[in-house]
Amino acid sequence: VLDLARSSSRCSVEELMSKLKSIDGVEEVSPCEKFGRVVYTLKLFPLRIAGQRAIGMSYLSMYALTQGLREAFGEATAALVAAYLGTVIGRVWYRLSQNRFSFKTVSETIEFLRAQMATTGWGLIEDYSVFENKIAITIRDPWELEVGQGAKEGDPVILRNIIKGFFSELLKRDVEVETAYSEKIGDHRIVVVVVKRAI
Repeated sequence: VLDLARSSSRCSVEELMSKLKSIDGVEEVSPCEKFGRVVYTLKLFPLRIAGQRAIGMSYLSMYALTQGLREAFGEATAALVAAYLGTVIGRVWYRLSQNRFSFKTVSETIEFLRAQMATTGWGLIEDYSVFENKIAITIRDPWELEVGQGAKEGDPVILRNIIKGFFSELLKRDVEVETAYSEKIGDHRIVVVVVKRAI
């Protein structure tokens, strides 16, 4: 799937489609739908990731979800609900994936989380390190820090607890995940979370 936006009108959409169709290996070319400034395609519906049905959440939906929690429950309870939601999501990510993917090494596990988070827009795992039975995971641009719970504190509550739920289920024991570092660098937000055995 390739998304092209025309920056000038030197050739018509039909001419561009004809040229693209003539490229070896191109199977199908079709124009996108448009509503105002929103460009979308029906070709990708229903959205699937690794063969399973998926949804995408726009900024409006993400904001409504996190703001809705705050308005319904207040700040403190919204943080608890967000943490619980994240833990449940993480546990289910593992349960529904354990027979489809290998999690024998830290590297395989981080690769799965990187793919899962990147394809769904949760954030991008850039690096990780293992030390003293702990795993430090560096994540760029967690969505929560743009619109959600924990944005002010620099703590991606839902995402941190997804990681907690995933590793707790994988290791068959409770783990803790703490935000050790959070900083805005240029246009990006960098967060380091540390996974460690629960006390």
